[in-house]
Amino acid sequence: MPTRRRSTNVTNINSLTASSITAGSLSGLTSLSVSGTLTATTVKATSDIQVNGTSYSLTQLDRVNVTTIGTAQASKALVLDANRSASNIYNLTIDPNGTVIVCSTLKFWNAAGTASNTLAHMYYVGVQEGRATASQAVVLNSTKDYSGIRNLSCSGTLTISTSIATPSITCDTITKAGTITLSPTTLNLNPTTDRGDDIDSYGC
Repeated sequence: MPTRRRSTNVTNINSLTASSITAGSLSGLTSLSVSGTLTATTVKATSDIQVNGTSYSLTQLDRVNVTTIGTAQASKALVLDANRSASNIYNLTIDPNGTVIVCSTLKFWNAAGTASNTLAHMYYVGVQEGRATASQAVVLNSTKDYSGIRNLSCSGTLTISTSIATPSITCDTITKAGTITLSPTTLNLNPTTDRGDDIDSYGC
């Protein structure tokens, strides 16, 4: 028989069915089944908690105990704020084998914590290595070669280790130690124009 003490504690109950229970605390339960709403200030359990037939470990429940919405916290679920934004993420890794990246701009932050510039992502998506494509970044191939550029302007010094092949080249000064060998159809040396068959080589 259950024993009711003056302290209003009830002990040694094997099973109890009720439409509602109001108590300061319930302890020593092997299991508690609630078909309606369970309202409690604190729930302490030593094993998994089952909700709607799905078991949740205490570690999983702690991960959703987020204190600030929209701010990343260590070992916590990431919950976006009302603007669908999240801040304070230290590192974010994207699988390069994915097929879709949708982002209007990327902002890079400097040491002062302010946005320093923006990056238009479409310049860097679907780049062909070693091949020029309009409105795409320049990426060399595995042999450090690049082709397909229509016009290339250089305001400083262009240094070439072996040879250059191009339909036309315009330079203020050409400097080379040794012999410069040219095989043009037409060579324009300001202000004189010479035919290619009149030129063998010019020594410097």
